[in-house]
Amino acid sequence: MFRSVFILLISLLALGWQAGGAATAAAVEPETDAAAAAIDYIKSQQNPDGGFIGFGEESSPGVTLDAVFALIAAGEDVKDVTNGGNSAIDYLETQAAEYATDPGAAAKLALALWLVQAGGSEMNLSDFGGVNLFGATNTDVNDETGQVGLDTFDHVFFVMGGVAFLGGRAPTAPGLVDYFRTSQLDDGGWEFGEGFGSDSNTTAMVLQTLIGVGITADDPAVVAGLAYLRSLQDASGAFAFLADTDPDAQSTAMVIQALAAAGEDIDAGGPWAPGGVGPLDVLLTFQNAETGAFQFAGEDSPFATYQVVPGLLLLSFPGLGTLPAPEPYVPADDGPTAPPHGDNTGPVVAPPPADLPKVGTGASSNGSPWMVAALAAGGLAALGVAGLGLVLARRRAA
Repeated sequence: MFRSVFILLISLLALGWQAGGAATAAAVEPETDAAAAAIDYIKSQQNPDGGFIGFGEESSPGVTLDAVFALIAAGEDVKDVTNGGNSAIDYLETQAAEYATDPGAAAKLALALWLVQAGGSEMNLSDFGGVNLFGATNTDVNDETGQVGLDTFDHVFFVMGGVAFLGGRAPTAPGLVDYFRTSQLDDGGWEFGEGFGSDSNTTAMVLQTLIGVGITADDPAVVAGLAYLRSLQDASGAFAFLADTDPDAQSTAMVIQALAAAGEDIDAGGPWAPGGVGPLDVLLTFQNAETGAFQFAGEDSPFATYQVVPGLLLLSFPGLGTLPAPEPYVPADDGPTAPPHGDNTGPVVAPPPADLPKVGTGASSNGSPWMVAALAAGGLAALGVAGLGLVLARRRAA
C-alpha cells in the first residue's frame, strides 16, 4: 500500500520549469506600516531563550516557527532578532531533537530554515541541533490516495517544500499534484482531514500550493477554490474559518495570501470588496493600534499576529517573497491520471522523469541536503484555526 518516499524524492528532483515573474494582487499595496508595528510587537514576545510565546509564557518550537515566518516575510534577519543573546535559531537548535520527531514537524522546521538561508544565513539541515532533517522527514506516501502524511497540511508542505528547495521549480512526481485534484470537495474547498469538511485556511493553503507549482488561476480547481473562499466572506469583507464561525484575523490574512498568489484584485471597489471595502483594509481592523498586535476574540494574540504578517505584505507561501512565481504548469500527455473527487476537479498528469541530479548529504552552496529535507513531508502551516483546539494541536501551534 505504501512506497518509500525516498524513491519519490529522487524523482522529484528531476523535473521542473524555470520560474517566471511573481503574481501579485492588482491595484493594492502591502500594509508595511501595520506590518512594522506587528513586527515590533512580535519582537516583544521573544523569551530570553530565543523562542517565542504563543498561548502561555513558555517558548514553543511550533509557535516560534510561526514567528520566524513572520520575521522572514518582513525582511528581518532572524539571527539578529535576539533576547538574552539568543535568537530563534538558537532556541530551535535546542528543541530540534524533541520537536522534529515526525515528518510534519521536521518539514515545517526545514522550510523555515531554508527561508532563513535564502536570506543570507547558512543553515545545515543535515545536522541541525544534532538532527538530520533529511532523515527525519523520510516517510511514506499512500499508493491508493496519493497523500503524503496524515492530513492535507502534511501534503501541502511536502509539495511547497519541493518548490522552495528546487529553487522555483515544480516537484512533478506522479500523484503529488493529482492528490489536490482528487481531494477537492464538491463545494470547491479542501478539508484539513477526512470528515472535517472544507475550511478557509486549508483551502487557501492548497491554492497557494497549486499556484506555486504553476497551476494557473483560470484552472477549474483554482476557480472553484476561490468561489468557496468567497462564500466565507462576510459583508465587512473579512473571512471566517467556517461558514458558521465569526470572521477572524488569521483566516482573513490566509485568504489574502491566496488571493495575492492568484493575482486577484482585492482593492476597495473590486470584486473582493463588498460594500467597497477590501479585505486588506478589513484586516487592519483586527489590529490594536496601541500595541501593534492583532487580536483574536478581542484580545491581543501573539499567535494571530505571527500569522497575519505575511498577509499584510501580500506574500504567499512557499517563498514568502524569496521565489519568483512559476511558469504555467504543463502536464505531460502520457503521465498518470487520477479520478476526480468531485465535479470541480479534473486529472493532472506529471511529466516523465529526466536525468537525475546527484543529491548530496552534507551542506553545500546549492543546499542539496536541505532541498530534499523539506520535500519529504509536510506539517502544520503557520496558519490560524480559529478556535478549533484539536486542529491547532495537530498543526503544532503549541
